[in-house]
Amino acid sequence: MASLQKRTWTNKTGEISTAWRVTYTDQSGRIRTKQFEKRADAKQFRDTVTSQVADGTHVHDRDTITVKEAAKIWLKATLNGRDGRAPVEEHTYKTYRSTVRNQIEPRLGSVKLSKLSRAAIAAFRDDLLADGVTRFTTKRAVSTLGAIIDEAMSRELVAVNRARGVKVATRTRDVDEDDERVEIPDADRVRDLVARARLWSQAPPAIVIKGRTTNNPRFAKERGRMLYVLLRVAVATGMRISEILGLPRSNVDLSAGTITVSQRLSQSGKIGKPKSRAGYRTLDIPGDVVKELREWILQRPKGELDLVFPNASGGVEHYTNFRRRFWLPLMQAIGSARMVPAGDEDTLDLECDFTIHSLRHFHASQYIATGADPLDVKTRMGHSSIQVTYDVYGHLFQSAEAQARRRAQVERMEAELFGGRPAGD
Repeated sequence: MASLQKRTWTNKTGEISTAWRVTYTDQSGRIRTKQFEKRADAKQFRDTVTSQVADGTHVHDRDTITVKEAAKIWLKATLNGRDGRAPVEEHTYKTYRSTVRNQIEPRLGSVKLSKLSRAAIAAFRDDLLADGVTRFTTKRAVSTLGAIIDEAMSRELVAVNRARGVKVATRTRDVDEDDERVEIPDADRVRDLVARARLWSQAPPAIVIKGRTTNNPRFAKERGRMLYVLLRVAVATGMRISEILGLPRSNVDLSAGTITVSQRLSQSGKIGKPKSRAGYRTLDIPGDVVKELREWILQRPKGELDLVFPNASGGVEHYTNFRRRFWLPLMQAIGSARMVPAGDEDTLDLECDFTIHSLRHFHASQYIATGADPLDVKTRMGHSSIQVTYDVYGHLFQSAEAQARRRAQVERMEAELFGGRPAGD
């Protein structure tokens, strides 16, 4: 039980000073005190600490740590695997570390967790936005801070996580919805892309590796063939490029015409699990793609991992190599990439109209256009929740074709209830 006492004393100047002291015994049996200038603040603390001690969640200020120290503990925990989960991939860890170093530590690193109020976290969010940090990055920073505090709570270094109530809206009224939609290449552009890749599979251009042009025609032809078939699979399935590059031969059932997704290739070149449980799925593929796969599987370089799309030695094909050697030259060949200034006049970057991930969005748009409902799309795309499906593709369900289908469904329901012939029949 915590007690509240008024203290009065005379200071050095002869003036009478007043303060309010809360005395309590924590869950370990130690007697603690904390002093406040205002009675209301002391009373609020007394009520809070009484509840926390009863629940066994109270942490005294001297027993807590700073945000920087807590972040270090959390980062280490993500590498080891938190709460029974698998360790995060190297790329994910680097993203976490970058968020901690660039957004969290400079503003909150020296603050003790026990002093980290909801108001302070809200101010942290507002300061990021005021400094021009994007809403997406700000949201990730607040989310990361919440995860850091959660880890500290599990170690009894702080009592509550006040970041949970701080939100960052990524959609605002003054942002055009078209600006938030995913970039989807049109069908003609995708046809051009696949047609050019097919030409390369028959008569591939020179491939530049580390500034040198390869003179090995077998290597070039194999690589060109791989690129073509890989693009056919990407367009036909909507698989992530990491899932395609990590696809083992055993997951391709040519007789059934299906591909099963059960692993993916990380950016660091390691085979791992899908992004979520929903990532495990079996996808139907069209007959033409089955035929292309059957021919390619016989030609592909063999390796220990038995991948469908390996590198020339049969090992993993790193995404960075694939992008530099094949994707960017292909985009240039169809006129969808160009050299643009990169910050200064002496440096140029290659700017593409869309990325290979855009083929995933293209597949989803085509799938929706055929009449697939949101649940069908969620399952096929391997989304972790239906909300993700709506967030990414919600606007596609509002197309004229979709509206026509909904109208027909309403008319059909009316006809079945009250008789008559539904409109359109």
